[in-house]
Amino acid sequence: MLKKEDIDLILEVALEVVGKTFRLLPKLRGKDFGPIKNQLRRSCPSIASNIAEGTGKGEGLPDSSKAMRPFFRHALGSLREAEHQFKMISERNPELKKEIDDIQWLLKYIEYPIECEVRGVEYSEIVKVSKDKIDELATRLSIELKIPFEAVKGAILEAVLDFQEEFQCGLFERDRDLEYYEYPVSK
Repeated sequence: MLKKEDIDLILEVALEVVGKTFRLLPKLRGKDFGPIKNQLRRSCPSIASNIAEGTGKGEGLPDSSKAMRPFFRHALGSLREAEHQFKMISERNPELKKEIDDIQWLLKYIEYPIECEVRGVEYSEIVKVSKDKIDELATRLSIELKIPFEAVKGAILEAVLDFQEEFQCGLFERDRDLEYYEYPVSK
């Protein structure tokens, strides 16, 4: 179950996703992007809105997590919808790749804690993973294996998420000043 400060952090990041998304949308030109823009205008704010609503409705109840769970499930669905939309945009707009990657990183950052709340997974112990170390490893491997950097970085992030899932890890806590990401691991 998420603590209040965990939910506050998830909401902060979800709102950051909304801001970055709304700044990105005008850069998408062409009428074929109209439906994708509309979906992103709805799905990204829906993540934060559902978490906020679920938190409000669950606050003060004996089993607040149970009351919040349906809202977190909707937030997770909206998050995965946004991930899919960004993937489609990224494939057709390589010039926007850096901005899209930043948004996708933020979505991955909050996806697992939201999923943990939906599943009712507990977590406690912290394992730190440096963003710089991930980038450094991805750079080295992309050169050695002659594979694009983003593909290698994506594989590394997927491996981290698989590790989390296998060991029922939990919430990412981001320290903006130190640029590392913490992944609490359940005991």
